[in-house]
Amino acid sequence: MAQHDEHPDIQTFLKWVRDNSEYAILDTNTEERAAFMPLKTVKRHFAEHDGARLKELLAAVFFPNDPPVDPKTILRNYTQIFCTLMEIGKCRFIESFTRWSYGDSRLPFELDDAPPHFPTDTTDPNFYENFCKKQWKFCVPELESPMTNTYFHRDLILPIVRKEVITDSGSAMLYKIQLHDSYNRLSSQASRDAVWHHV
Repeated sequence: MAQHDEHPDIQTFLKWVRDNSEYAILDTNTEERAAFMPLKTVKRHFAEHDGARLKELLAAVFFPNDPPVDPKTILRNYTQIFCTLMEIGKCRFIESFTRWSYGDSRLPFELDDAPPHFPTDTTDPNFYENFCKKQWKFCVPELESPMTNTYFHRDLILPIVRKEVITDSGSAMLYKIQLHDSYNRLSSQASRDAVWHHV
């Protein structure tokens, strides 16, 4: 059965995600940006009013049946999974993720390496691929010291929200960047003012 996207609570949540997304700089050479949803923001949204929003959302997804998943479980370990599923219209599969403990700590999933018990949707052969593409919006990493020899997945959205050219020597450009506060775990003020060197 398809997700009831027409339900007002689902529409309200999808609009809330659009309206509350932040935008990260993807490339120093362009102004291209990608939307991301800060995990703290969505968890705070779900936790407000004793979790009423999340309860209503689950009731809308599983109507007319009772939700098979406790809202506290989603808030604790499956918030990113839940949001990704909601955005691709597959939230009814959340129970498959909780059953096999495919929680937020397992993300991101690799496109060419599906977990063995990832659910199958017989009406959508691209379910896993669509999940993998959408997950990045909810999988932004915290950046913390030290970051020596740190490599990131090519699809990962880094929480860089602002850039400023410091120098342009012709062969290289030096940028001062600003990280989104929710993801900035760099230890000192000097390292909090990160510099991005682009050749």
